[in-house]
Amino acid sequence: MRGLAGLIVLGNAWESVDIFHALNIALQHDSLGYDRGREGGRNTLAYLAWLRCRELVNSGKGSILRDAPRGEDLKSLLPRPDFVKADLLLDSAFLKLQAEAEVWQMARTTFMTRRLKKGCHPDTDPSFWNGYTERPVLGLPTRSVPDTYNAWQASHQRVALFVVIGIPILAAVHRWIVGCPFGKGPAEGASVERPIHGA
Repeated sequence: MRGLAGLIVLGNAWESVDIFHALNIALQHDSLGYDRGREGGRNTLAYLAWLRCRELVNSGKGSILRDAPRGEDLKSLLPRPDFVKADLLLDSAFLKLQAEAEVWQMARTTFMTRRLKKGCHPDTDPSFWNGYTERPVLGLPTRSVPDTYNAWQASHQRVALFVVIGIPILAAVHRWIVGCPFGKGPAEGASVERPIHGA
């Protein structure tokens, strides 16, 4: 997996459907540091790689395999990682990470361009990167499948408790406020005596 990641970071593989597909499959089968049979590998990262595959296909990219289909037919062959409510829990994280990565890339490219225009090159100038401030490493969501499902279920339970308990309490408070003497106007049909000025 480090080799695949290296091709993405250092080369042009960040636009390769095949590399991200291979990374997706490798991550799904990697259970190092995980309880095998419970968490099923690094499916969080595998799902992000799967999203990138689909994004590349949507942009018109294809496989290097000669007989591979394209478009929707190719996307149908990409195995989706087994992750509970992934579209709700991870799609937004994918977009956020992508935006952060673009900011990182832009800052790095801007610095490199300025130095290159001055005739400097990182392969020949030991001080090329002097003055460059590296942005913090992006944080990746790595929660396991069952932990994610439990968190999702707990959030729904909190909403259910609010509906079952909170709304009746709010309704009772509202009725109490409306029923208080200071909240009432004159009774229906009652006449209101007005003071006579000058009496």
